[in-house]
Amino acid sequence: MANDKKLQVAKAIYKSRHSHPPFELLPDYTKSMFLDTADAAIAAMATPEPSGPTVKVRVAVMVDAQGYWEAFGWQHDADKEVIKSFNADMDHAIARYNLVWLTATIPLPTATEVAATVEQG
Repeated sequence: MANDKKLQVAKAIYKSRHSHPPFELLPDYTKSMFLDTADAAIAAMATPEPSGPTVKVRVAVMVDAQGYWEAFGWQHDADKEVIKSFNADMDHAIARYNLVWLTATIPLPTATEVAATVEQG
């Protein structure tokens, strides 16, 4: 089972959106979704902020009961457009898949400066 901190975070995430039923009465597969989200939240808190320019990205991920997943995102897509794309590609996927949004701050690539000298030959 989950460690105490992970379970505490999972319950807090659940409680922030739902009041009933109590977390303890949820089916195991539902609890596992909240525990996975807690893992991601704990990891995000432990990740140091990048120094330098960054871009915030948001990617939609759909996961089925067997653990198969598909991700989609483009900076100009509205949530409705992403969901519409999943539905078109996956035959009404929303009904069979868990849709979650992953948000990350990613450092932009930067050029590396290399010291060099020019020799006449």
